[in-house]
Amino acid sequence: MSEATRMSLNLKLQDVSNRIGTPFSLKFISPSKESIDKLPKRVGSWMTYARFLLAEILPQKAVIYLDSDILCFRGIEEFYTSWDNVAPIVASRDPKQTIDKDWPDEANAAPKGVMYFNAGLILLNLDWMRCNLPLAKVEELVAKFGMDRLKFHDQTILNYMSHGKVIEVARENNWVLATEYAMQVIDNWQSVNIHYVGRVKPWLRQKTEARRFIPEVLYFHASKVYCIDGVKERVLDEQDLKVVRNKARFYKWLKPTRARTYQSVLKSLSRQVELESKLTSDVFYRR
Repeated sequence: MSEATRMSLNLKLQDVSNRIGTPFSLKFISPSKESIDKLPKRVGSWMTYARFLLAEILPQKAVIYLDSDILCFRGIEEFYTSWDNVAPIVASRDPKQTIDKDWPDEANAAPKGVMYFNAGLILLNLDWMRCNLPLAKVEELVAKFGMDRLKFHDQTILNYMSHGKVIEVARENNWVLATEYAMQVIDNWQSVNIHYVGRVKPWLRQKTEARRFIPEVLYFHASKVYCIDGVKERVLDEQDLKVVRNKARFYKWLKPTRARTYQSVLKSLSRQVELESKLTSDVFYRR
């Protein structure tokens, strides 16, 4: 990160801090080149596995880690208040994946009845990581299973190493935008932390598919309040909208449950004006 980028980020955070009336501090910490070189590389980059450096570069007992594609309305306090000072991780259940679908160890069966979490927003017990998951252990696991078996990379490793010991918090703390969750945002956005999972992020495109349109409208308005550059006003993908309408009609008689999913997407779109009328800057600052 260049010095100019660091200064710009600090100024933006200071502006938000002044408006909220809450102090903040920003510190940039650079890991050593030796540590970076030990990390597995994905598509030529070490950033996917960068969180495994946290226990090495931070002295704290625990830290809350969150991906850059999360918009917090609910806040992150529940991760700390739920922690017992012992558990390796505090996290929310993943809405789609289960431990047996992402278990890298072919020699041993995946445990039954164990919660599988999404690692985009979690509390990490750094003391536990220093003892159980130092960089040497990460290297060992990658060598043992191979990159192909690590389906979700660092998330796979964290679930594998901590299974059965994780404290679960409500899904609202990490509201992953699977289809059914995306369409529910219209009614619960003020009480969730929205996680914009997927390859194409709101700041990388303007045209948006129907199921994610309302969540991305929220992101657009948040970007103006928080001075996030380059986010364009959302444009609904009309072709995708046509597909959703057709499926809502097609499945009405064949699979009513599935039809209701598409009907809910259409219903949420009809409430865009209602939503945007509520999006004053105050709603992004209210805590």
